[in-house]
Amino acid sequence: MSLNIKLGVSTWLWTSPFKTDTISLFSKIKSMGYDMVEIPIEDPALIDTKRVKEALKEFDLVPAICGAFGPTRDLTNEDVKYHDTSFNYIESCLEIAYEIGAGFFAGPMYSAVGKARLVSPEQKK
Repeated sequence: MSLNIKLGVSTWLWTSPFKTDTISLFSKIKSMGYDMVEIPIEDPALIDTKRVKEALKEFDLVPAICGAFGPTRDLTNEDVKYHDTSFNYIESCLEIAYEIGAGFFAGPMYSAVGKARLVSPEQKK
């Protein structure tokens, strides 16, 4: 039995936020032996998908997308405005994923990263 395993690395190891200029890391990532690159999307407006897609092709890297769900992107918040912000952000990430050919979108999309709260037994049900 043969496994087709690809190894990847996140650009978060070097920089934050990912922006179009971050594609300068792709050469290094490929030279280190990685097949995939995780692109964390903190601000979709910072990404020129055409240039990113070209760089992925140039360095033969498979992209994956990672969401960044901060305090304003929280589907568990009781305020509906946070839901709208979250869904708009998710749609932007999916558009970027489609445009660059990423078949994987990771991230804890249900809540803001690091959010801790106690809920009542009724809410748990």
